[in-house]
Amino acid sequence: MEKLAKEGGDNFQAAEAKRLADHEIAPLIQEVECALRERESGVVMIERNRTELFAGSSYKAPNLDGNDEGQMMEALIQDSDDLLLESQALCAQSEQIGLSTLNSMGMQREQLHSAHENISGARSTVEQARGLLKNLNHKALRNKRFLYFVIAILIIANICVIIAIIKK
Repeated sequence: MEKLAKEGGDNFQAAEAKRLADHEIAPLIQEVECALRERESGVVMIERNRTELFAGSSYKAPNLDGNDEGQMMEALIQDSDDLLLESQALCAQSEQIGLSTLNSMGMQREQLHSAHENISGARSTVEQARGLLKNLNHKALRNKRFLYFVIAILIIANICVIIAIIKK
């Protein structure tokens, strides 16, 4: 596949084929060769498999032959117990956080209802004020018209009086 990519002039595909061969196919070939050797010899290499599985890990498999006097099993059980206690503590903490969040949301709901009621009251007050202002505006306009009418009558009366004085 790598040779085909090189002949085609695609450098990226050639590099990808080389990476695939080095990192993915080579370990599989080694595994197949080991399995064939084990099949031919009839000896299964448990220790090799164990080191391959747990290489780089801090885990140590328990000795089931009874040679470690249960220490490894006790350590595993203790680790499991510790993890279980830690999980229970995290669950309790999550429950506390959930309860406090629920209480907080309940208080916020109450505040929102109260604010809604206050806004409704403010709206009705604004509507009443709007009605009163309209009434005051109508009264002021009516009074203004009446005063203009009175002023017009007084002007006409003054003109009549001036004409009457001039005629005498």
